[in-house]
Amino acid sequence: MNGAQFVRCLRPILEQQGVIIHENTPVLKIHEGSTITLTTPEGEIQAKAIVLGTNGYTGKLGYFRKAIFPLHSHVFATAPLSSDQLARIGWHQAAGYSDDLDRISYSSLSREGRIVFGGGSNDSYDYLFNNRTSYPGLSDKAFRTMHSTMLKYLPTLRDVPITHKWAGTLAISFKRNCAMGVMGAHRNVYYALGYSGHGVVLANLAGKVLTDIYSGDDQQWRKLPFYHADFAPIPLEPFRWIGYQIFTRLTGRSPRL
Repeated sequence: MNGAQFVRCLRPILEQQGVIIHENTPVLKIHEGSTITLTTPEGEIQAKAIVLGTNGYTGKLGYFRKAIFPLHSHVFATAPLSSDQLARIGWHQAAGYSDDLDRISYSSLSREGRIVFGGGSNDSYDYLFNNRTSYPGLSDKAFRTMHSTMLKYLPTLRDVPITHKWAGTLAISFKRNCAMGVMGAHRNVYYALGYSGHGVVLANLAGKVLTDIYSGDDQQWRKLPFYHADFAPIPLEPFRWIGYQIFTRLTGRSPRL
């Protein structure tokens, strides 16, 4: 699924239902109370309840700082494959796979016939000191390593060029679990985060879960592991950055419990 295109398609549906979307309006501070006050660069907004749907960016607001850390993941897409090239790798209308290596590899075929590939090595992921969420630039080394990994699965694509490269910010938890629930003295701060790379699907489920919690009709979710789940604590800086670097470089694996 193309996550960005999915969100773009959701927008007109939400607007038809009366939802007002304010882009380029960052929340700088949250003051909790029976009425919550959110500070933005141009003023303040008050709300009876809020949803923390910010995943890897949530720590910037002061929430879940020990529970998750933002990890930057590189992905690339090739030029569209011809029918002969698709036949040689055995892929036709739709295909995909993931390989649960120490740093997971995953790939899929787009509607245009492009191979979309991510993961596969330490180089394809990056953690920046102090939970920085703004990535300074794409890593050429990451894409070279990832391309080599892809060719281990699909060696006949050696001459197919890479046409698109990007990186995205994930929210990683120590146990790779997500959590959905409500918190705060007034029980009006709702949250869903920690998807650890699976947010395109899980965030949609979270919308239903949080709606049911808000309405009090959440009985069907209460025995599931993500319902008000606990996070294993991750040390704060500088131990977080040092620990990540040492562990990944020595083992080639992703730190987890």
